[in-house]
Amino acid sequence: MSEAPPITEKPLYLRTIPHNRGHGHGHGGHGARRMSVSHPTMEMDIGPGRFDSMEKLFLAAAENGDKKAIMYALEKAPDLNINCFDKDGRSALVIAIQNGNSDIIKVLLEHSVQLGDALLRAVDEQFTNAAQMICEYIKQKNIPVYSFF
Repeated sequence: MSEAPPITEKPLYLRTIPHNRGHGHGHGGHGARRMSVSHPTMEMDIGPGRFDSMEKLFLAAAENGDKKAIMYALEKAPDLNINCFDKDGRSALVIAIQNGNSDIIKVLLEHSVQLGDALLRAVDEQFTNAAQMICEYIKQKNIPVYSFF
């Protein structure tokens, strides 16, 4: 059995790779170029779209629970769309909820990310801490309940 590579403090790196899958499942058809994000502990296929590389880094960082990369993206990219979605329609907030990452959720809420259905996702995931953080955020920002419907 081979040893896993050591985890380093290096940030995520991005590379574009061609995908010639031959079966268009809404991914741009034959030869679509997709962004693949690699990190010593994960790989993520972001899919084609109108994301800039910082949004791809941002979503991959949310997937990986990489708080340093999230902070880097928020600090270095003033035009970053923090409400962007991955190819599965998930926002960084929903990704963090699904991965049980309270630290990322806290950072995103501190930067006024749109909630969308995040509270419902937190309840569905039975992630009590996330649901409490989102409810506190709603209360703190005085967001009317009817705005969710």
